[in-house]
Amino acid sequence: MSKSTNSKDYQKVRQRYAVMPKQFSRLNVIEKHSHCRHQLLFASKGLMQLYINNDILLVPNDRAIFIPANTQHSIKMLSDVFMRTIYIEPSNDKSWELDQGLKVISVNRLIHELINALSEAELDSVYSRKEEIIVELIELELENAVNEPILITLPQHTKLRKICSHILNYPSDNITLTQWGDICGVSERTLSRLFAKEIGLDYRTWRQKVRLMHAVELLAQGKIVKQVAILCGYKSLSAFTTAFHAHLGYLPSAFKN
Repeated sequence: MSKSTNSKDYQKVRQRYAVMPKQFSRLNVIEKHSHCRHQLLFASKGLMQLYINNDILLVPNDRAIFIPANTQHSIKMLSDVFMRTIYIEPSNDKSWELDQGLKVISVNRLIHELINALSEAELDSVYSRKEEIIVELIELELENAVNEPILITLPQHTKLRKICSHILNYPSDNITLTQWGDICGVSERTLSRLFAKEIGLDYRTWRQKVRLMHAVELLAQGKIVKQVAILCGYKSLSAFTTAFHAHLGYLPSAFKN
């Protein structure tokens, strides 16, 4: 019997950790929603984009995102996705749950295989001893996980929203903050101060993060690295490769593979 792909079926089961396997096509969107359980959002294959509050988070298959219960979020599939999401029953005796909000963790080979193995358990069944050990190991990994988001924060200020929306739509655009000041009718200094206050980054750093997020999406679509560098506004392949490695921890060619 095939396992349910309806997330509602996973909220009231006896299992504390219930894994829902589901496949999605590229550009499929899950509209804004929430769950009464915590959710560990993970794809064994593919690339997702998570929208939550004023943040956009990239979710490649070497990351998983812990989303606290009752948190509104939506998801866009940037490629074909094999999702293996875990719904976790909230527990008052698990301090690591109570002390954290949204958290992005690096998925090593161990936790990758543990999640895949647990996804084979029948829904609402009593865990075998082996499955109990798998749950314990996943929980241990979550307790020790370090937050490693690929995150784009969006501002509230109207003028910054205009700038950020443009960069999200045209990440290769090289408009400077001085030029944006002329367009928006405010000084470069004012815009710089607003970026620091609302986003916590300067304009160039924020734009680079947008470009790198766009680069990951293009690589997932199968575009060659040199083409991606140009489409993301980099003047040379070496500059793009250096920035990609510095921010994501691996080379563009490694991600593509």
